[in-house]
Amino acid sequence: MRSRHSNAFTLIELLVVISIIALLIALLLPALGAARDSAKKIQCSANQQQMSVASAAFAVDFKGDTPPGSEQPVGIKIGIYAVYKQNAAWKNNDPERFRQFGRYRRAGVIMSLGYSTAPEIMYCPALMEAHPWLKPGGQNGNSFGWVDDPVAAGANNIQMSYFYRETYQGEEYHDGVAPDQSLMVNDLSYKRDTSDMVLFSDAFADPKRGMDQAHGDGYNFARLDGSGSFFLDAQREIENFKGGNAYHGGGQANAFLLERGFESLRRDAIVAADDLVEP
Repeated sequence: MRSRHSNAFTLIELLVVISIIALLIALLLPALGAARDSAKKIQCSANQQQMSVASAAFAVDFKGDTPPGSEQPVGIKIGIYAVYKQNAAWKNNDPERFRQFGRYRRAGVIMSLGYSTAPEIMYCPALMEAHPWLKPGGQNGNSFGWVDDPVAAGANNIQMSYFYRETYQGEEYHDGVAPDQSLMVNDLSYKRDTSDMVLFSDAFADPKRGMDQAHGDGYNFARLDGSGSFFLDAQREIENFKGGNAYHGGGQANAFLLERGFESLRRDAIVAADDLVEP
C-alpha cells in the first residue's frame, strides 16, 4: 500500500519562511533608505549646479553681475529664500531694478527671464518631505512654490529652498566686525569674485529648514563656476555659529554669521571670526 505525501507547507515551515523574509527586509531597508537619501543628495547638488550655470548665462547678458538679491539698497539680509515678493519695496527702493526684473529676485530672475525653464531645480528633494509645499505649484497660505503667474495665483511671495549668496564683504568683516550697513550692497559678480565663490547652498542657518530636514550630515553648495561640492559637518559647527539661529535673529550680526557660513563652505573648513579676509 502506497503512502501519501502532502506537498503543502507545514505550519512550522511557513513560519520559518516568513521569518527569513522579515529578516531580509530588516537587513535591506536601511540600505534602501541610504540609497534613496544618496539619490536625493545627488539631485540636490545637481539642482544647485544648474542654477549656477543659469546664473552664469544671466551674467553674460548683465555685465558680469549675478542675479539681483534683496530689494533693500543697503542692509542686505544674505541668503533668504524669496524669489518673488508682492510688495512695493523693490519698486520704491530701486526703480531701475524693478523696471528690469519686476518683483522677481535671486533664482526667480533666472526663471522669469527664461535662463532656466525648470523651476524644480529651486527645491531640495529631501527638504520637500518636511515642507511638501516647497515645490512648483505648492502653497502654504499665501506663500507659494514656483508659479508662472503669481498675481493670478494670489501669491504674496514665492520661495525656494536654498540660500542664495548676494554679496561678499571680504576684508570688511576682518576681526569679526560686521560692516556698516551702508557698505552692504549687492555687488557679487563674476567680474570681481573668484570662481570658487559659493553662490547657492543648502540652508545652514535656519533651524526651520536646516541640516536635519535636508541631508543630515552636511550641506550641498554650488560655486560661481557651476561646480558643486558637499560640506561634511557632522558636528553642526556651521549651524551652531549662533545657536543654530543665525538667520532668524535680524540685523548685521545675521549677515556676518551667514557670511561665515558661506566662507566655511568655500574654504572647506570652519572659519574663525577674525579670519574673513580676502584670499
